[in-house]
Amino acid sequence: MPLAANLKRFLNRYGIQYRLLHHDRTNTLEETAEVVEVDKTQIIKAWILGDGEGYVMVVLPLFTKIDYFKLKRKLYRSLQLLPRKEINKLFYDCEPGSYPPIGEIYNLEWVLDESLYQLKYVYFESGCHSVLVQISMEDFLFLSNGAHYSSFADQDAIRINKHPERTVLSLTT
Repeated sequence: MPLAANLKRFLNRYGIQYRLLHHDRTNTLEETAEVVEVDKTQIIKAWILGDGEGYVMVVLPLFTKIDYFKLKRKLYRSLQLLPRKEINKLFYDCEPGSYPPIGEIYNLEWVLDESLYQLKYVYFESGCHSVLVQISMEDFLFLSNGAHYSSFADQDAIRINKHPERTVLSLTT
């Protein structure tokens, strides 16, 4: 399954041009970035949170953390990361742990961090652990028309240092 059925239908419905990057199965997006040799700063990830009101998909660049205090202030909700078992039920056409970051496909409220605006292309999970999807940021913004945008990333938690030979993560204090 190179592309989750719902994702494929959604992209095709809007005529979105996408590129699939096939690779050996990986367990994390960090591993995938290494294997497919793409700019890690262009990879985005979905986090699925919940509270008594329901579920929210939060979309951030891969190496950015959620600032839960900012998110709570922006949404007036006390969201927490859901157990993987519960998330897997929502993404019934995906391999466990591989969730496309487009909330509308799964009838989820979704919020995108404003830092995504800086990207030219985005790479994200396809619904399986052996394919990465690439689309233009322009197309991603078109698809995310129903999403909320806010600034809730913890920019100080993780910084990416670029070196010509590799990208290294370093914690800041």
